[in-house]
Amino acid sequence: MDKQKSIVSVAPSASPVGESTEEREARLIEEAIQGIAGDTTVKADETPGAIIWDGMSEPDDYETYEPTPADVEQAAAVEETRGEMGGQGPDADLPEGVRKRFASIDWEAAYKTDFSKVDWLPGRFMERGQQVTLVGDGKVGKSLFALDWAYRCASGRRFMNDVRHEPLRVLYLDRENSLRDVITRAQALGAAPNDLANVVYKQFPQFKAGLDQAAGAAGELVRLAEIHRADIVIIDTVSRFITGKENDSDTWLQLYQLMHARLKHLGIACLRLDHFGKDADRGSRGSSAKSQDVDAVWELSASAPEKSVEDDVETIKILLKMRRTHTRSGLGEDLFPMSRVGQRQRGGMWMTNRTRHELVGAAALASVKQDVDEIVQRLIDGKCPAGGREAVRAWMKANYISVPRSDTLAEVVRAFKDRQPEMTDSK
Repeated sequence: MDKQKSIVSVAPSASPVGESTEEREARLIEEAIQGIAGDTTVKADETPGAIIWDGMSEPDDYETYEPTPADVEQAAAVEETRGEMGGQGPDADLPEGVRKRFASIDWEAAYKTDFSKVDWLPGRFMERGQQVTLVGDGKVGKSLFALDWAYRCASGRRFMNDVRHEPLRVLYLDRENSLRDVITRAQALGAAPNDLANVVYKQFPQFKAGLDQAAGAAGELVRLAEIHRADIVIIDTVSRFITGKENDSDTWLQLYQLMHARLKHLGIACLRLDHFGKDADRGSRGSSAKSQDVDAVWELSASAPEKSVEDDVETIKILLKMRRTHTRSGLGEDLFPMSRVGQRQRGGMWMTNRTRHELVGAAALASVKQDVDEIVQRLIDGKCPAGGREAVRAWMKANYISVPRSDTLAEVVRAFKDRQPEMTDSK
Protein backbone atom coordinates (compact mmCIF):
# COMPACT_ATOMS: atom_id res chain seq x y z
CA MET A 1 0.00 0.00 0.00
CA ASP A 2 1.37 3.38 -1.00
CA LYS A 3 2.36 5.67 1.75
CA GLN A 4 0.01 8.67 1.77
CA LYS A 5 1.09 12.23 2.23
CA SER A 6 -0.12 13.71 5.48
CA ILE A 7 -1.22 17.32 5.46
CA VAL A 8 -1.05 19.30 8.64
CA SER A 9 -2.63 22.74 8.96
CA VAL A 10 -0.65 24.80 11.42
CA ALA A 11 -2.17 27.99 12.76
CA PRO A 12 0.30 30.64 13.85
CA SER A 13 0.77 30.09 17.56
CA ALA A 14 0.35 32.87 20.03
CA SER A 15 3.28 35.23 19.93
CA PRO A 16 5.49 35.35 23.03
CA VAL A 17 5.44 38.65 24.85
CA GLY A 18 7.74 41.13 23.11
CA GLU A 19 8.20 39.02 19.95
CA SER A 20 8.88 41.23 16.91
CA THR A 21 7.40 40.64 13.45
CA GLU A 22 10.79 39.43 12.16
CA GLU A 23 11.15 36.99 15.07
CA ARG A 24 7.64 35.67 14.48
CA GLU A 25 8.33 35.07 10.78
CA ALA A 26 11.56 33.26 11.63
CA ARG A 27 9.78 31.05 14.15
CA LEU A 28 7.09 30.09 11.63
CA ILE A 29 9.72 29.26 9.01
CA GLU A 30 11.57 27.06 11.48
CA GLU A 31 8.36 25.19 12.32
CA ALA A 32 7.59 24.73 8.64
CA ILE A 33 11.07 23.44 7.82
CA GLN A 34 10.76 20.89 10.57
CA GLY A 35 7.63 19.63 8.84
CA ILE A 36 9.32 19.59 5.41
CA ALA A 37 12.10 17.36 6.75
CA GLY A 38 9.56 14.54 7.05
CA ASP A 39 7.03 13.29 4.51
CA THR A 40 4.60 16.00 5.52
CA THR A 41 3.13 19.07 3.90
CA VAL A 42 2.85 21.92 6.38
CA LYS A 43 0.63 24.91 5.68
CA ALA A 44 0.06 27.97 7.77
CA ASP A 45 -3.50 29.23 8.01
CA GLU A 46 -4.44 31.87 5.45
CA THR A 47 -3.98 34.82 7.76
CA PRO A 48 -1.99 38.00 7.04
CA GLY A 49 1.71 37.26 7.17
CA ALA A 50 1.23 33.50 7.16
CA ILE A 51 3.83 31.43 5.30
CA ILE A 52 2.85 28.43 3.18
CA TRP A 53 5.28 25.54 2.76
CA ASP A 54 5.04 22.39 0.71
CA GLY A 55 7.94 20.10 1.26
CA MET A 56 7.14 17.28 -1.14
CA SER A 57 9.82 16.72 -3.77
CA GLU A 58 7.22 16.66 -6.60
CA PRO A 59 4.12 18.55 -5.37
CA ASP A 60 1.12 19.11 -7.66
CA ASP A 61 -0.39 22.18 -6.12
CA TYR A 62 2.05 25.05 -6.47
CA GLU A 63 3.01 27.27 -9.39
CA THR A 64 6.24 26.25 -11.11
CA TYR A 65 8.65 28.37 -13.11
CA GLU A 66 10.47 26.54 -15.86
CA PRO A 67 14.05 27.85 -16.20
CA THR A 68 15.28 28.77 -19.66
CA PRO A 69 18.17 26.84 -21.22
CA ALA A 70 20.36 29.86 -20.47
CA ASP A 71 19.32 29.70 -16.78
CA VAL A 72 20.13 25.98 -16.67
CA GLU A 73 23.50 26.52 -18.35
CA GLN A 74 24.47 29.30 -15.96
CA ALA A 75 23.38 27.29 -12.92
CA ALA A 76 25.45 24.34 -14.17
CA ALA A 77 28.47 26.62 -14.58
CA VAL A 78 28.13 27.81 -10.98
CA GLU A 79 27.73 24.20 -9.81
CA GLU A 80 30.93 23.28 -11.64
CA THR A 81 32.76 26.19 -10.02
CA ARG A 82 31.43 25.15 -6.63
CA GLY A 83 32.76 21.64 -7.22
CA GLU A 84 36.18 23.03 -8.07
CA MET A 85 36.11 25.11 -4.89
CA GLY A 86 35.12 22.11 -2.80
CA GLY A 87 32.15 23.86 -1.20
CA GLN A 88 28.55 22.73 -0.80
CA GLY A 89 26.75 26.05 -1.10
CA PRO A 90 24.41 27.95 1.24
CA ASP A 91 21.55 25.42 0.97
CA ALA A 92 23.56 22.32 1.88
CA ASP A 93 21.84 21.79 5.26
CA LEU A 94 18.29 22.39 4.02
CA PRO A 95 15.79 19.66 3.09
CA GLU A 96 15.53 18.74 -0.59
CA GLY A 97 12.10 20.37 -0.96
CA VAL A 98 13.46 23.74 0.15
CA ARG A 99 16.63 23.45 -1.95
CA LYS A 100 14.62 22.71 -5.07
CA ARG A 101 11.92 25.34 -4.72
CA PHE A 102 13.85 28.13 -3.01
CA ALA A 103 17.42 27.87 -4.26
CA SER A 104 19.83 30.49 -2.96
CA ILE A 105 22.62 32.17 -4.91
CA ASP A 106 26.03 30.87 -3.93
CA TRP A 107 27.81 34.22 -3.96
CA GLU A 108 31.36 32.85 -3.68
CA ALA A 109 30.92 30.36 -6.54
CA ALA A 110 28.92 32.77 -8.72
CA TYR A 111 31.55 35.49 -8.44
CA LYS A 112 34.24 33.06 -9.57
CA THR A 113 32.20 31.86 -12.57
CA ASP A 114 32.90 33.35 -16.01
CA PHE A 115 29.69 34.89 -17.40
CA SER A 116 31.43 36.88 -20.15
CA LYS A 117 30.41 34.55 -22.99
CA VAL A 118 27.33 35.78 -24.86
CA ASP A 119 25.54 33.35 -27.16
CA TRP A 120 24.86 35.78 -30.00
CA LEU A 121 22.76 34.92 -33.01
CA PRO A 122 24.14 36.04 -36.42
CA GLY A 123 24.44 39.81 -36.64
CA ARG A 124 24.97 40.10 -32.87
CA PHE A 125 21.79 42.12 -32.25
CA MET A 126 20.01 39.42 -30.22
CA GLU A 127 20.97 36.42 -28.12
CA ARG A 128 19.81 32.86 -28.46
CA GLY A 129 16.42 32.49 -26.81
CA GLN A 130 15.68 36.21 -26.60
CA GLN A 131 12.32 37.72 -27.59
CA VAL A 132 12.91 40.88 -29.66
CA THR A 133 10.85 43.43 -31.61
CA LEU A 134 11.96 45.11 -34.84
CA VAL A 135 9.83 48.18 -35.49
CA GLY A 136 9.83 50.58 -38.43
CA ASP A 137 7.72 52.49 -40.91
CA GLY A 138 5.81 50.66 -43.57
CA LYS A 139 7.97 50.09 -46.67
CA VAL A 140 11.24 50.67 -44.80
CA GLY A 141 12.13 47.07 -45.61
CA LYS A 142 11.61 45.17 -42.35
CA SER A 143 10.46 42.04 -44.17
CA LEU A 144 13.39 42.19 -46.60
CA PHE A 145 15.81 42.60 -43.69
CA ALA A 146 14.18 39.71 -41.78
CA LEU A 147 14.26 37.42 -44.83
CA ASP A 148 17.93 38.22 -45.45
CA TRP A 149 18.69 37.46 -41.79
CA ALA A 150 16.64 34.24 -41.86
CA TYR A 151 18.37 32.97 -45.01
CA ARG A 152 21.83 33.71 -43.64
CA CYS A 153 21.03 32.19 -40.24
CA ALA A 154 19.74 29.04 -41.95
CA SER A 155 22.62 28.68 -44.41
CA GLY A 156 25.45 29.51 -41.99
CA ARG A 157 26.50 32.62 -43.90
CA ARG A 158 27.76 35.74 -42.19
CA PHE A 159 25.35 38.61 -41.61
CA MET A 160 26.21 42.28 -41.12
CA ASN A 161 29.94 41.53 -41.14
CA ASP A 162 29.56 38.83 -38.47
CA VAL A 163 31.52 35.59 -38.82
CA ARG A 164 30.19 32.37 -40.37
CA HIS A 165 28.38 30.02 -38.01
CA GLU A 166 26.61 26.71 -37.76
CA PRO A 167 23.30 26.65 -39.71
CA LEU A 168 20.21 27.34 -37.59
CA ARG A 169 16.58 26.30 -38.04
CA VAL A 170 14.16 29.18 -38.71
CA LEU A 171 10.35 29.14 -38.56
CA TYR A 172 9.01 32.16 -40.50
CA LEU A 173 5.30 33.01 -39.99
CA ASP A 174 4.10 35.54 -42.57
CA ARG A 175 0.69 37.19 -42.91
CA GLU A 176 2.03 40.20 -44.79
CA ASN A 177 3.72 39.32 -48.08
CA SER A 178 2.63 37.64 -51.32
CA LEU A 179 4.38 34.56 -52.66
CA ARG A 180 5.88 36.64 -55.48
CA ASP A 181 7.27 39.10 -52.92
CA VAL A 182 8.89 36.26 -50.96
CA ILE A 183 10.42 34.49 -53.97
CA THR A 184 11.68 37.58 -55.83
CA ARG A 185 13.22 38.96 -52.65
CA ALA A 186 14.94 35.66 -51.86
CA GLN A 187 16.32 35.55 -55.41
CA ALA A 188 17.49 39.17 -55.19
CA LEU A 189 19.33 38.30 -51.95
CA GLY A 190 21.10 35.45 -53.73
CA ALA A 191 19.39 32.60 -51.88
CA ALA A 192 19.01 29.31 -53.76
CA PRO A 193 16.47 26.63 -52.70
CA ASN A 194 19.14 24.60 -50.91
CA ASP A 195 20.15 27.74 -48.96
CA LEU A 196 16.58 27.90 -47.63
CA ALA A 197 16.31 24.26 -46.59
CA ASN A 198 16.45 25.24 -42.92
CA VAL A 199 13.84 27.99 -43.34
CA VAL A 200 10.33 26.66 -42.72
CA TYR A 201 8.15 29.37 -44.24
CA LYS A 202 4.45 29.36 -43.29
CA GLN A 203 2.54 31.82 -45.46
CA PHE A 204 -0.76 33.09 -44.01
CA PRO A 205 -0.93 30.39 -41.29
CA GLN A 206 -4.38 29.71 -39.86
CA PHE A 207 -4.23 29.58 -36.07
CA LYS A 208 -7.44 28.79 -34.24
CA ALA A 209 -7.53 32.26 -32.64
CA GLY A 210 -5.41 35.31 -31.94
CA LEU A 211 -2.09 34.44 -30.33
CA ASP A 212 -2.89 36.91 -27.54
CA GLN A 213 -6.33 35.48 -26.78
CA ALA A 214 -6.16 31.70 -26.67
CA ALA A 215 -3.66 29.37 -25.08
CA GLY A 216 -4.56 26.84 -27.75
CA ALA A 217 -3.54 29.16 -30.60
CA ALA A 218 -0.27 30.13 -28.95
CA GLY A 219 0.25 26.47 -28.15
CA GLU A 220 -0.09 25.66 -31.85
CA LEU A 221 2.72 28.11 -32.62
CA VAL A 222 4.95 26.72 -29.89
CA ARG A 223 4.24 23.18 -31.04
CA LEU A 224 5.09 24.12 -34.64
CA ALA A 225 8.41 25.50 -33.40
CA GLU A 226 9.09 22.23 -31.58
CA ILE A 227 8.04 20.03 -34.53
CA HIS A 228 10.30 21.94 -36.91
CA ARG A 229 13.13 22.08 -34.33
CA ALA A 230 13.29 25.86 -34.69
CA ASP A 231 16.09 27.89 -33.16
CA ILE A 232 14.38 31.12 -34.29
CA VAL A 233 10.77 32.15 -34.91
CA ILE A 234 10.01 35.23 -37.04
CA ILE A 235 6.53 36.81 -36.92
CA ASP A 236 5.69 39.14 -39.82
CA THR A 237 3.82 41.30 -38.82
CA VAL A 238 2.70 40.91 -35.20
CA SER A 239 -0.47 43.02 -35.59
CA ARG A 240 -1.75 40.41 -38.08
CA PHE A 241 -1.57 37.67 -35.45
CA ILE A 242 -3.45 39.30 -32.57
CA THR A 243 -7.13 40.03 -32.03
CA GLY A 244 -6.89 42.29 -28.97
CA LYS A 245 -6.59 46.06 -29.24
CA GLU A 246 -3.06 47.33 -29.83
CA ASN A 247 -3.63 50.14 -27.32
CA ASP A 248 -4.58 47.66 -24.60
CA SER A 249 -1.67 46.59 -22.41
CA ASP A 250 -3.45 43.29 -21.67
CA THR A 251 -3.03 42.32 -25.32
CA TRP A 252 0.76 42.36 -25.05
CA LEU A 253 0.95 40.97 -21.54
CA GLN A 254 -1.18 38.00 -22.64
CA LEU A 255 0.89 37.53 -25.80
CA TYR A 256 3.99 37.30 -23.64
CA GLN A 257 2.46 34.85 -21.19
CA LEU A 258 0.90 32.62 -23.84
CA MET A 259 3.67 32.64 -26.45
CA HIS A 260 6.90 34.50 -25.70
CA ALA A 261 7.42 33.04 -22.22
CA ARG A 262 6.96 29.51 -23.57
CA LEU A 263 9.35 30.07 -26.47
CA LYS A 264 11.89 31.60 -24.12
CA HIS A 265 11.72 28.65 -21.75
CA LEU A 266 12.44 26.37 -24.71
CA GLY A 267 15.45 28.50 -25.70
CA ILE A 268 13.76 29.51 -28.98
CA ALA A 269 14.44 33.10 -30.06
CA CYS A 270 11.64 35.18 -31.56
CA LEU A 271 11.89 38.26 -33.77
CA ARG A 272 8.54 39.95 -34.25
CA LEU A 273 8.10 42.75 -36.78
CA ASP A 274 5.95 45.76 -35.95
CA HIS A 275 4.94 49.12 -37.40
CA PHE A 276 5.55 52.62 -36.09
CA GLY A 277 2.56 54.45 -34.70
CA LYS A 278 1.17 57.71 -36.05
CA ASP A 279 4.12 59.50 -34.46
CA ALA A 280 7.23 57.45 -35.23
CA ASP A 281 9.18 59.39 -32.62
CA ARG A 282 7.00 57.66 -30.00
CA GLY A 283 7.96 54.18 -31.19
CA SER A 284 5.71 51.30 -32.24
CA ARG A 285 1.99 51.89 -32.34
CA GLY A 286 -0.19 50.78 -29.47
CA SER A 287 0.43 50.25 -25.77
CA SER A 288 3.79 50.91 -24.13
CA ALA A 289 3.54 47.32 -22.84
CA LYS A 290 4.75 46.26 -26.30
CA SER A 291 8.26 47.33 -25.35
CA GLN A 292 8.08 46.01 -21.80
CA ASP A 293 7.31 42.38 -22.63
CA VAL A 294 10.37 41.71 -24.82
CA ASP A 295 14.11 41.58 -24.20
CA ALA A 296 14.94 44.33 -26.69
CA VAL A 297 13.31 46.72 -29.16
CA TRP A 298 15.14 47.78 -32.33
CA GLU A 299 13.95 50.62 -34.57
CA LEU A 300 14.81 50.49 -38.27
CA SER A 301 14.91 53.78 -40.17
CA ALA A 302 16.12 54.71 -43.65
CA SER A 303 17.46 57.72 -45.53
CA ALA A 304 16.16 58.82 -48.91
CA PRO A 305 17.31 56.40 -51.65
CA GLU A 306 20.20 57.30 -53.94
CA LYS A 307 19.62 56.13 -57.51
CA SER A 308 21.96 55.77 -60.46
CA VAL A 309 21.48 54.20 -63.91
CA GLU A 310 24.07 52.58 -66.16
CA ASP A 311 23.38 50.37 -69.19
CA ASP A 312 19.70 50.13 -68.23
CA VAL A 313 20.62 48.77 -64.79
CA GLU A 314 19.30 50.89 -61.91
CA THR A 315 21.28 50.82 -58.67
CA ILE A 316 19.47 51.93 -55.51
CA LYS A 317 21.34 52.57 -52.27
CA ILE A 318 19.65 53.33 -48.96
CA LEU A 319 21.39 54.07 -45.69
CA LEU A 320 19.70 52.28 -42.80
CA LYS A 321 20.02 52.78 -39.09
CA MET A 322 18.99 50.09 -36.62
CA ARG A 323 18.86 51.65 -33.16
CA ARG A 324 18.09 49.86 -29.90
CA THR A 325 15.59 51.81 -27.80
CA HIS A 326 14.86 49.25 -25.06
CA THR A 327 17.01 46.47 -23.65
CA ARG A 328 16.81 44.12 -20.71
CA SER A 329 20.46 43.08 -20.58
CA GLY A 330 22.27 46.13 -22.00
CA LEU A 331 24.79 43.84 -23.71
CA GLY A 332 26.09 44.49 -27.21
CA GLU A 333 25.86 47.49 -29.52
CA ASP A 334 23.01 50.01 -29.42
CA LEU A 335 23.39 51.11 -33.04
CA PHE A 336 24.01 49.36 -36.35
CA PRO A 337 24.48 51.74 -39.31
CA MET A 338 24.18 49.81 -42.56
CA SER A 339 23.47 50.16 -46.25
CA ARG A 340 21.03 48.30 -48.46
CA VAL A 341 22.13 48.17 -52.08
CA GLY A 342 19.98 46.59 -54.78
CA GLN A 343 19.95 46.50 -58.57
CA ARG A 344 17.09 46.01 -60.99
CA GLN A 345 16.50 46.24 -64.68
CA ARG A 346 15.36 49.78 -65.35
CA GLY A 347 11.63 49.76 -64.69
CA GLY A 348 11.68 45.99 -64.15
CA MET A 349 12.33 43.25 -61.60
CA TRP A 350 15.07 43.10 -59.01
CA MET A 351 18.13 41.25 -60.30
CA THR A 352 19.28 37.94 -58.83
CA ASN A 353 21.96 38.13 -56.14
CA ARG A 354 22.21 41.92 -56.38
CA THR A 355 20.67 42.95 -53.02
CA ARG A 356 22.59 42.99 -49.76
CA HIS A 357 22.78 44.53 -46.29
CA GLU A 358 26.18 45.63 -45.04
CA LEU A 359 27.46 47.63 -42.11
CA VAL A 360 28.84 51.03 -43.03
CA GLY A 361 31.40 53.28 -41.41
CA ALA A 362 30.90 56.35 -39.28
CA ALA A 363 31.26 58.65 -42.31
CA ALA A 364 28.04 57.39 -43.93
CA LEU A 365 26.14 57.68 -40.68
CA ALA A 366 27.55 61.18 -40.12
CA SER A 367 26.19 62.18 -43.54
CA VAL A 368 22.67 61.18 -42.50
CA LYS A 369 23.06 63.00 -39.19
CA GLN A 370 24.21 66.09 -41.04
CA ASP A 371 21.03 66.04 -43.15
CA VAL A 372 18.91 65.72 -40.01
CA ASP A 373 20.80 68.51 -38.24
CA GLU A 374 20.36 70.83 -41.22
CA ILE A 375 16.59 70.28 -41.26
CA VAL A 376 16.37 70.79 -37.48
CA GLN A 377 18.26 74.06 -37.77
CA ARG A 378 15.78 75.26 -40.40
CA LEU A 379 12.93 74.39 -38.03
CA ILE A 380 14.58 76.37 -35.25
CA ASP A 381 15.39 79.34 -37.47
CA GLY A 382 11.81 79.36 -38.77
CA LYS A 383 10.39 79.14 -35.23
CA CYS A 384 8.49 75.92 -35.92
CA PRO A 385 6.20 75.10 -32.96
CA ALA A 386 6.98 71.96 -30.99
CA GLY A 387 4.87 68.98 -32.03
CA GLY A 388 4.75 65.46 -33.36
CA ARG A 389 5.62 64.18 -36.81
CA GLU A 390 2.39 65.24 -38.53
CA ALA A 391 2.54 68.75 -37.07
CA VAL A 392 6.15 69.20 -38.18
CA ARG A 393 5.36 67.78 -41.62
CA ALA A 394 2.48 70.25 -42.05
CA TRP A 395 4.65 73.18 -40.96
CA MET A 396 7.44 72.19 -43.38
CA LYS A 397 4.99 71.97 -46.29
CA ALA A 398 3.47 75.32 -45.39
CA ASN A 399 6.94 76.86 -45.38
CA TYR A 400 8.04 75.18 -48.63
CA ILE A 401 10.68 72.99 -46.99
CA SER A 402 11.22 69.60 -48.62
CA VAL A 403 9.83 66.88 -46.33
CA PRO A 404 12.03 63.76 -45.99
CA ARG A 405 10.66 60.23 -45.84
CA SER A 406 8.78 59.26 -42.69
CA ASP A 407 11.55 57.47 -40.81
CA THR A 408 14.05 60.28 -41.45
CA LEU A 409 11.37 62.77 -40.38
CA ALA A 410 11.03 60.80 -37.14
CA GLU A 411 14.76 61.37 -36.51
CA VAL A 412 14.23 65.07 -37.25
CA VAL A 413 11.36 65.28 -34.74
CA ARG A 414 13.43 63.53 -32.04
CA ALA A 415 16.38 65.85 -32.59
CA PHE A 416 14.09 68.87 -32.71
CA LYS A 417 12.53 67.93 -29.36
CA ASP A 418 16.00 67.44 -27.88
CA ARG A 419 16.84 71.01 -28.91
CA GLN A 420 13.78 72.51 -27.19
CA PRO A 421 15.57 73.23 -23.85
CA GLU A 422 18.35 74.92 -25.80
CA MET A 423 15.82 77.11 -27.64
CA THR A 424 14.14 78.07 -24.35
CA ASP A 425 17.47 79.02 -22.75
CA SER A 426 18.37 81.26 -25.68
CA LYS A 427 15.22 83.39 -25.33
